[in-house]
Amino acid sequence: MKFPKISLPSKGKGNEGKEGELDEVSGDPDKGPKTVVIDNDEVELSGEEKKIGDGSEDESDDDDSDDSDFNNDKKGGEGGGRKALKLAISGAVVLVLGILAGGTYWWFGANDVPSAADPIANQGAKVALSMPAAVSAPSPGDSNDGSSKVTGVGLNPPAAVQEPQDISQQPLQNLALGSGSLNALAAGGQNAEQGLMVPSVSSVAFRSVPDISELVPLQVQVPNPGLYEKLEDGTGVLPQIGSDGRLPWQVYARPFEATNSDPRVAVIVVGLGLSRAASMAAIKKLPPEVSFVFNPYAQKLEDWLLRSRLSGHEVFLGLPLQSDKFPIVDSGPYSLSVDATSEENMARLMKLLSRFPGYVGVAAFGDSRFTTLVDKIKPVLEVIKARGLMYLDSGLNNASVVPRIADEIGVPRAISNLVIDDVPSRRAIDGRLAELERIARDRTMAIAIVRAYPATIERLNLWFDSLRAKRLVLAPVSAFAEKQNPQ
Repeated sequence: MKFPKISLPSKGKGNEGKEGELDEVSGDPDKGPKTVVIDNDEVELSGEEKKIGDGSEDESDDDDSDDSDFNNDKKGGEGGGRKALKLAISGAVVLVLGILAGGTYWWFGANDVPSAADPIANQGAKVALSMPAAVSAPSPGDSNDGSSKVTGVGLNPPAAVQEPQDISQQPLQNLALGSGSLNALAAGGQNAEQGLMVPSVSSVAFRSVPDISELVPLQVQVPNPGLYEKLEDGTGVLPQIGSDGRLPWQVYARPFEATNSDPRVAVIVVGLGLSRAASMAAIKKLPPEVSFVFNPYAQKLEDWLLRSRLSGHEVFLGLPLQSDKFPIVDSGPYSLSVDATSEENMARLMKLLSRFPGYVGVAAFGDSRFTTLVDKIKPVLEVIKARGLMYLDSGLNNASVVPRIADEIGVPRAISNLVIDDVPSRRAIDGRLAELERIARDRTMAIAIVRAYPATIERLNLWFDSLRAKRLVLAPVSAFAEKQNPQ
């Protein structure tokens, strides 16, 4: 076997006597490791061929090892940098998404969050609403204002409706106000605890419609001295004719003076007071000639009336009547019912009329059979007349006897001709407005009922802008009292 080859620096000039010279190689070529003696130092070698010195394999291995360690360190550093970059990018993405989510919530929902300082903001949507307490009577500062306390029978609700009922024991279909308006929809198919359903309407839905720039408040004081009387229990006031003959409906109505003989149109918004966003949109975005009807079950009705009158709008009180679809559709515990006695209906009527002062009259919306029964509706109309109020009928029931009875006993009344937004689409609303124009030209005046839907308010404002060119005049509903032609 050949001995391992040992490469040493060659002896040359300047290298004489240098250490590192090969002196001898000992050992059996066929046995065990070989020993190389270099300057009396022994180096044990394995049986493999090795090179020592310039370009030797040992030196190369050491260098390769150092290079490998350096390269690994470099790669590790590059990998760590990539990981840090990825983490930074991920954090930035999460931050941006959080900002976008927060901004979206603020833009679409936070604008409706009520402030503590707003007297109306905290009312919210009510579930299975019972009749709220009536408004407080005006402070008894004016003892000579002609007001008086109410006495007599029929001013307090019957025992069955004096206290809020346990809604958990009531049938589901009796819990919802079935007015069909934006603010009160039947709660069929929901849990019994939900009762009255108030659809969520954000003010964002109305942002495309500009606010009315110039509004002139109605200047009449509310309640006006001499035009109210206090309930015996002090929980509210009832309208009354003044000792000087003034009628509440005329005093609280929006003034209107016809300057020409052009046909008149009136628009009245029903179902207000339960949805704050919809109610505020109607108040701020509709012209003052538009009349309002507030739901009697809403809270803070005095505040709503004040807001409306500060924007120039006259106000009516909604009069709930038992629906023909009862009990599937329920108009609430104080609705006038064909099944109730005359005393019960009168007690409920008085409770409703004392909800807040300053309204022009009452507005009955729906196709109730109540308006077709003389013995039921006539006592109501007699109270309306005695209180100096106006009556607005929805006109949805062709069999209604209200026009005839009202004319017989001298109740100032008006009757709606159609509902604009039963189908709340832009095309359908525009079509109904065109129908309202036709009716107004045929009969010299026409009244339309609407709800405070976003699409309705948008289309109405565009339509209002076109009335002058069409030679039509927008007027408040009170301007139609006792002036509509027979239909």
